[in-house]
Amino acid sequence: MTINNLSRYVRPPYGGDHQLTIRGKSLPSDYFDVIVLSNGFATDEGFFRFFGIETELGFGNILSQNAAAWITEYGAACSSLIFFAEDVFGDRYAFSFRDTGDAQPSLVKFFCEGGETEGLPFLHLYDFLREAVFCAEPTAFDCKLARAALNAGLRPGLDQHLAFKLPLIASGKYELENLGVEPAQMHLNVVGQITNQIQAARAGAPIDKFKQEKR
Repeated sequence: MTINNLSRYVRPPYGGDHQLTIRGKSLPSDYFDVIVLSNGFATDEGFFRFFGIETELGFGNILSQNAAAWITEYGAACSSLIFFAEDVFGDRYAFSFRDTGDAQPSLVKFFCEGGETEGLPFLHLYDFLREAVFCAEPTAFDCKLARAALNAGLRPGLDQHLAFKLPLIASGKYELENLGVEPAQMHLNVVGQITNQIQAARAGAPIDKFKQEKR
């Protein structure tokens, strides 16, 4: 896998220490195996953004992404996750320490709408990138919908998302006509708050209305 040939936005290789702790968890060697090739990158059209260390490409780095204010909206759902990438729809890709403690974490996809996680069928990060991201038809995210949005004139920058104008978790439709471009942090704050309130409602607390405070 040659990241420089497969990405439009790349950073020079990382040459620093291969030990970094985020929220009490040590990044696995898998992560460093990737950033020694490119210390952060985004694929063509910016559909997939990988967080490097120290460097930024308009979407922050792995430190800032894992310290973002929106994470608190999801509460315990994020407590065992270290995010290493995102896609253009705002869904995140993470190392999950939920069932492994301090051992080798598993790879999961975190859905920003609803805060659910789904295990990825790969043992190693490098294999996930090669087989689900750097391929003609990526399977990590809905590339067909992302390309349709691009063809319709929706062109998010690297600090923006393709967001459902009426979120799916608020009965919005999964269709091109419901998509818009929003700043990434605003999008995650909004869907995080809605997710938080839905979870509270499931626990028996009523929802008067969805809060959409834009921080």
